[in-house]
Amino acid sequence: MKFSLLYVCKAPMRSGLKKIVNYLKEQNLWQELDECYSIAELTVPLPSWNKARRFIVICQKKDPKTGQLYIDHPECYQYQAIVTNIETNDMSPEEAWRFYNKRGTCELWINELKDGFAVDEASQHTFVKNEAYMLVKAISYNLMLWFKEATMPDEVKNCRAKTIRRKVLCVPGNIVGNGRYRHIRLAANKWLETVINQVKTNLDGISLPGSPTAVPYKMLKHDK
Repeated sequence: MKFSLLYVCKAPMRSGLKKIVNYLKEQNLWQELDECYSIAELTVPLPSWNKARRFIVICQKKDPKTGQLYIDHPECYQYQAIVTNIETNDMSPEEAWRFYNKRGTCELWINELKDGFAVDEASQHTFVKNEAYMLVKAISYNLMLWFKEATMPDEVKNCRAKTIRRKVLCVPGNIVGNGRYRHIRLAANKWLETVINQVKTNLDGISLPGSPTAVPYKMLKHDK
């Protein structure tokens, strides 16, 4: 038994799709949505495909963040392509585009997993070893999420793992002192001091598993 799944996916803007965009320009098939976006669709097969698929192409003429117009020439506009197997009668080009944009922040999560935890790298030579490494990376990702959400100030919670490591965890310092008394001296950093103080405050309110009340952070520290 065969099952058919409906999909709406982003299509990489490679040479085959660039030819489609050029054709849309030549035939002037664009439908203007507003002063920023135009949209068009075409059902064609790419060179390596054995069947035609429905492509929806979005032309962006203005930066939505700054409101700045791009140079008023088609070659300078930004283009995005979406491929879907949903028929036009069931979903218009604009509806497909709006639907795709509801995917939320999944691409940001994927980029965070790649850049912060190297989930796209398979450094081992066997499947089992790579699977184990992947599980460790997944656990690390979840621990970092918990660490940010439970302990960090609001301004830092949305920072990426690389930023947390660079600004909070991997802070350079000098080993100073004489004889048996040596310690690390950090450069003055008011921002980092504020973050650490907030982390301590947040830790004071965290309850340990099985404990009915919060255990103050100072009780968790070892006396030296």
